[in-house]
Amino acid sequence: MVERGNSPASEADSEVAQRFEELAEAMVSEIKEGDQSEMESFESYVQRVRQEMISEMEEFKDNFLQGYEIILSELAEKYPSAKSGDKSPPPGSVRG
Repeated sequence: MVERGNSPASEADSEVAQRFEELAEAMVSEIKEGDQSEMESFESYVQRVRQEMISEMEEFKDNFLQGYEIILSELAEKYPSAKSGDKSPPPGSVRG
């Protein structure tokens, strides 16, 4: 899993979170008042929608990273020589 702290990964996570915030703000600015219930104030509606969007984007990021880690793990199992520093491509691969 990705380590947290003062690592480049945590800086990237911080940048991704900032981008999520910016995207949510841009999307919320497009919301029309007619899209919310009359029982809920527009401000609370905007906050709720914003939080839902950020939560969904975070979930996507986590799922994407988990899938990437699984792929790397499978490749490491299939081609253990690549892990030991062998720079040659796996058999059947195409060099780019």
